[in-house]
Amino acid sequence: MTDETTALADRSIEAAWNRADSATVDELAASEVEVYYPLMPTPIKGAADFNEFLAEFRTGMPDGHFALQHVATQGDTAVFRWDATGTHKGELLGIPPTGREVRWTGISVVQVAGGSAVRAGHFPQPERSTPLDG
Repeated sequence: MTDETTALADRSIEAAWNRADSATVDELAASEVEVYYPLMPTPIKGAADFNEFLAEFRTGMPDGHFALQHVATQGDTAVFRWDATGTHKGELLGIPPTGREVRWTGISVVQVAGGSAVRAGHFPQPERSTPLDG
């Protein structure tokens, strides 16, 4: 499962975050996937809602790019560190566009079952990030 879990992490960064490729997200994520973000009051539930969130992200940050820096896997879980850059050109997480170039570093934890992501948590590291509105 470890190689499969690592491959899923690689593909999810490229397809989901860099291209907002909903067909690949549907392939990689279980239909009932739960996605957690500290900035959101409730988890995103389901691949369709996750695709909607990714489309909103692309509207707010059309040139957003995520780079996978390190992946560690154990059994059905992948933990990976990523860096992201982009320009805040549209509303994102309720924040009006600022035109600022932003950078984030974060860690994601993804649990896989049956070849699909079933639970994910994405945790930007504020001390290593540029705020959208600041």
